[in-house]
Amino acid sequence: MKLITKKLNKKDLATYYLGRNLIYFIAIILLVFFSYKIIFPSKQFVFSFAHTNSLKNTITNVILANHSLKFYASTPQEFSKINLEIELNKKNTTLNNKKVSLQKSYKDFFYPKGAPLSDLKNVSENKLVSSGISVFVIGHNKKYPINNPTTFEALGYKWDSIESGEHLDLSKYKKQKLMTINSPHPDGTIFKTDTDKYYYVENSQKRLLSNIVKSKLETIRNPIFVNEKSLNISDVCSLKKEILSAKKYHCLIPIDKTASLIGKDYLFKINNFPNNLDLKQINISFEKSVNKKNLELFISNLKKRILMRFGYETNT
Repeated sequence: MKLITKKLNKKDLATYYLGRNLIYFIAIILLVFFSYKIIFPSKQFVFSFAHTNSLKNTITNVILANHSLKFYASTPQEFSKINLEIELNKKNTTLNNKKVSLQKSYKDFFYPKGAPLSDLKNVSENKLVSSGISVFVIGHNKKYPINNPTTFEALGYKWDSIESGEHLDLSKYKKQKLMTINSPHPDGTIFKTDTDKYYYVENSQKRLLSNIVKSKLETIRNPIFVNEKSLNISDVCSLKKEILSAKKYHCLIPIDKTASLIGKDYLFKINNFPNNLDLKQINISFEKSVNKKNLELFISNLKKRILMRFGYETNT
């Protein structure tokens, strides 16, 4: 049986080559686009004032009081800059040139200071306990399940601090809400700063462990490391009205001073904020700049993930 072939005329041949090249071009464009999104990712956060209890709200702890607006966005990823947009329901010029400050640490390290503790008698430190493939934070007769390894590491916990729950009756502990990337640390957490200070978290306060001999402090099993200076260092931007909308204000915050600080929680704060302003929505976009440094960081992290996948330890 002979294979019958038909020779294309010049017009059909030109159409064939044009179609083939167009497919190649689209494939290359898509490859570049998806590679860009993977290497230089962005992350969006939103909060709607019309639906404050919506599960779609990813901006958390929004507080408008005493002429101050505060809110958090939480992510363990590293970014270069933040686009912030505040949308109003009605036209208003009072937000123009308002300063936005950005700080980075953990939510509970931003708690106000409570009365210092001069001994460890009243300190009940949490512990990490495993049960099967699950890990719990145990303390104060409560157990806090952690939703995944990313959250575990983002909260500053160490894998080698986990104790086996094999001989522990976990049923006697009251189960609490699942800990996610947005969660603060529970009461019983102890922070250790880079200046060798220890703070105990209790009732939405952090209490300095002062005048305690160093040998006793060294018995603390699971300290969460933080930067003392994160309470005083901030990146800043000024809100400007968008050209095409009289109801939207935005600013670009470069993540410079706060970039190297420990923590997953970014605290946004605007002082001298009108309490009666008719707010509609807050939008935040974390972005990575396209540069050699971020490309090298992506390659380094990719290499670490591959080595860990095959059971090799890496030095972080």
